[in-house]
Amino acid sequence: MSDEKAEKQLTPANQNMWYLLMTWYGEPTHFEDPVTYQNRLFWHRYMGDSLSSDQIDTLADLCQKNLENIRQSNPEERQQAEEEYRQYENFIPFTRNEKGHHILELRDRLAANGAKDFGQLRYIEMHIELIGVEFRNLVDFNHYIFPRYASFSNSEFHTSVSFRKACFLKKTGFSEVICHGNIGFQEATFKEEPLFFEATFKDNVEFSGAKFLKNVSFRDASFFGGGHFEKIVFSGTADFSRKVDDEDVKFSKGGFFNDAIFMERANFRNVIFSKWAEFSRVKFHKQTFFQAVTFQGEVKFCDSVFKSTTDFTKAVFAKAPEFHGCEIYVDTIWPESNPNDEVWPTEYASEEEAKVAERAWATLKLLMNKVMRHEHELTFFALELQARAEHKGKTLSYRLYESLSDFGQGVSRPAFILLMMSFAFLVLYMGIFIFTTGTTQESWETTYWGKAILTSFVSSFPFVGLQKYIYGGVSGCIVVLSGVQTILSTILLFLIGLGIRNKYRIK
Repeated sequence: MSDEKAEKQLTPANQNMWYLLMTWYGEPTHFEDPVTYQNRLFWHRYMGDSLSSDQIDTLADLCQKNLENIRQSNPEERQQAEEEYRQYENFIPFTRNEKGHHILELRDRLAANGAKDFGQLRYIEMHIELIGVEFRNLVDFNHYIFPRYASFSNSEFHTSVSFRKACFLKKTGFSEVICHGNIGFQEATFKEEPLFFEATFKDNVEFSGAKFLKNVSFRDASFFGGGHFEKIVFSGTADFSRKVDDEDVKFSKGGFFNDAIFMERANFRNVIFSKWAEFSRVKFHKQTFFQAVTFQGEVKFCDSVFKSTTDFTKAVFAKAPEFHGCEIYVDTIWPESNPNDEVWPTEYASEEEAKVAERAWATLKLLMNKVMRHEHELTFFALELQARAEHKGKTLSYRLYESLSDFGQGVSRPAFILLMMSFAFLVLYMGIFIFTTGTTQESWETTYWGKAILTSFVSSFPFVGLQKYIYGGVSGCIVVLSGVQTILSTILLFLIGLGIRNKYRIK
């Protein structure tokens, strides 16, 4: 996908009229460069006819706060901040004539930069289009307001980018962008739907504290650095899903959503978290989909609240997910599996990891017990036992409990073992009777095979009360073997009963 984007013809940023308007006084060399203040003022004056009085007042307040934060020891920045505040305090949008002069100068600048397409000037009063633009220098659009539809789709950013506290009043497009450096949208506000469809972030991307007031789509976006979405309010649906056949679409260095709020549906179908997946203290108000998600690193949902269905169907966990302190919804759908499947981890790299996993499984077991999801409670109980055995050692009782009944979850396995054992003892009894009594008896109950069947049956089911038919006149060897079979059968019958109880939750 990235190779296809790279083949597209990109326009240098200084040949795009919107970029020149946004950097009228020059490109900043570092973040918070004083020229950024001048550029921002020019931009907002140019867009003044699209700004409301409330937005202009907000800009003035912003300048005042910036003025208060600048240290006395930096007179140059303070002077610039004072000037910007005075300008916003008496904010006046450009007049029509002033705009006309700026457009003429803009045409000259485009020509000087080698631009050949001057037709774009005809659309200067329409959408803000920076489509297919190549940004090779630092981009600092922090606190900018975009009052019209703005699109950066198919563009490529080679260095760091800042949209910190920017405000997008209309729909915004960042689809198929490629960002090679850090890009920040901290505390930005998106009042309409933004699209980050198939975007590629090769370094860290920061959305911490941003507000999405409508739906937002990161469908098929790739995060090769850390994806930070902490303290975000998603007021509409949030879509982070990916196509099944695209292995490049993933959170390579972790996805961080701590303290986020999802007011509507959240969709993470088929996403790959190569390292951390952090969802602690998150509130999920509506349905959440983690179907077929691959968690290859640590997974944390600690202290989160699930108020609706959460679907983990076909999800795969490389490490035990942590749900400590969660409020979980009764209709939580887990992968259909048993502890021997690859859905859940059963081996641990260290003793410490096994201890962490044991606590994680114990928490999930208790959560499932609380919402009466007993089948999943048993699954997590089995995983808890496995993790405990990894750091405490596997005792004989543990091995028998696992192999004979799959930790109390199986009925068919102990029943089959009981059947095979009964047949084996039957053959053994038959041999002993042939050796000791011969084959001349006339009635079936006195024949060697009749006695063998009866002895094996009574020893397998000692509660039926037929012992008087086998213990009279038999050898001590038969009595000893029958006692051994009775003990083993009692254990297997107990496991069968336990499996039935657990399966149908009979108390």
